[in-house]
Amino acid sequence: MLTVWNGWLWLEELITTPFANDFIAYYGGARLGVEAGWRRLYDVALQQHFEYATGSHGWEPFVNPPPLAWIVAPLTALDFRTADWLWGVLLLLVMAGAAWALAPAGGFRRAAGVVAVLGWFPTGFALLLGQAAILVAGSAALAAKLLATRRDVLAGVALTGMALKPQDAILVPLALLVAGRPRAFGSWVVATAVLASVSALELGRSGLQQAFDLLGWLETAPLNHRYAVEGTLGVGWPAIAAQVLFGAAALYAARRRRQSPEAVLAIGLIGSFLVVPHLSLQDFCVVAVAGLLLLRSTPGIAVPIVLTFGFVAGEFAVPLGPIPLLVSLLALLAAGAFFRDVEDRPSNERPDRRPLPSRVVATEAPASLPLRPAGSGKGAPR
Repeated sequence: MLTVWNGWLWLEELITTPFANDFIAYYGGARLGVEAGWRRLYDVALQQHFEYATGSHGWEPFVNPPPLAWIVAPLTALDFRTADWLWGVLLLLVMAGAAWALAPAGGFRRAAGVVAVLGWFPTGFALLLGQAAILVAGSAALAAKLLATRRDVLAGVALTGMALKPQDAILVPLALLVAGRPRAFGSWVVATAVLASVSALELGRSGLQQAFDLLGWLETAPLNHRYAVEGTLGVGWPAIAAQVLFGAAALYAARRRRQSPEAVLAIGLIGSFLVVPHLSLQDFCVVAVAGLLLLRSTPGIAVPIVLTFGFVAGEFAVPLGPIPLLVSLLALLAAGAFFRDVEDRPSNERPDRRPLPSRVVATEAPASLPLRPAGSGKGAPR
């Protein structure tokens, strides 16, 4: 029922109010870059000009890194309404595909996972807004599948998708590094450095300054911090201390679960939401990916219980506020860290050094029993 409701709201937005979403900022920024040059991508006056040219009566600032505008640039050959539909369908396929790939095995379970993820309010809200956070969720899901097959270099490259909204997965590379995945971390560093260098060259000094000024202005809006730790503890040393503590706990948990790449990636995503100062409700669609990864990698009833609480907290996040979501993140981090399978033990815990059960028969006969020579009859020892 919730999935159908979210789908109805999404279609209604596409049909009746196509300009009331975040895609208008992506589309306007891409047109600005294509027609006026990428150096002026964060020029506020030009952003307003190109968004108003689409028929919009409001301005939504484009503050994402340039790669998002580059991705949207091909869609500027189409009118905004057509581009909005195509973008919305693309995001729906990415989110549904990520849920299908990560949900527990079995046709019914996979379908249930997709329905549950699409029925969660933060996911539906992200789809309604045309949010790039869904692309971050997709890149995290792809990286998880690659890590599971030991293709670490490709996994690190896949994680460059977090450059579209860095705050949604900022801790994942460090989690992979402390978990003993240096190749994934290294390939992410190289690929991200290339993207950052190209972006800086395209923007130039003046473009970079405009970007920092616009981002600084945006950070003054309290709404952009409501669902972060700062939304509960306020701006200041208590929030900073909590963020540092939560980040350290996430890295410890990633180290503890290092034998499970899926758990490490999930813990990195959860930790990211506990350390960044800028979070909106729609960003939590990425947490759905973390939840599916923990369902796959962590046995027992703890994770399903926490996810049930988190589902309700996300569904009623607008009236309840950020505290229930924050509590669910902390509980999910604890469940991912301390509830692990017997096969998921650190590499220094060698199974051959554990004491044998008392019922195992010794392979050597006691000295008090006489041994027959080999081949002397039925009683010959084996």
